[in-house]
Amino acid sequence: MAALDEQPPNHFEDGAVLTKAVLRAADKLGVKANVLAPILGLSETTVSRMKGGDYRLEADTRPFERGVLFVRLFRSLDALAGGDEAVAPAWLTNPNSALGGKPVEKISTLDGLVDVIDYLDTRGAAAITDHTSDSSPLPSSPDRRGGGSNPGGGLAPNL
Repeated sequence: MAALDEQPPNHFEDGAVLTKAVLRAADKLGVKANVLAPILGLSETTVSRMKGGDYRLEADTRPFERGVLFVRLFRSLDALAGGDEAVAPAWLTNPNSALGGKPVEKISTLDGLVDVIDYLDTRGAAAITDHTSDSSPLPSSPDRRGGGSNPGGGLAPNL
């Protein structure tokens, strides 16, 4: 009888939930429609329709898959920033030498989005296995370190 209790996946509901999550993540990160559009592989007009509730991401499509990755990026970055709402948007828009540019520019392509997520996942793993005296796994950027700061810790835009 277990087969009777199983419900088919509700792709309409999944799309609505993911659409809301993507828009909330974009808002928290300060990512505007013109930046979010290439991340999702959609037009800016379609992203505007998403914001207005006239479009939702559909399961089993590339924009849906990219939306999942974008939410994952947000969750990883938010965790590394310790929930500090100013750190994540600053990190996205500042140059990162390890990534070879600004993360917000990198994530406009699928390969770049995956690379940034991998980078954040690596930073998270390093933070778990190698705690510094600072409670955050985000290293300071050179311009915010000051003379004697710990280059491996601190809350700063340059992960």
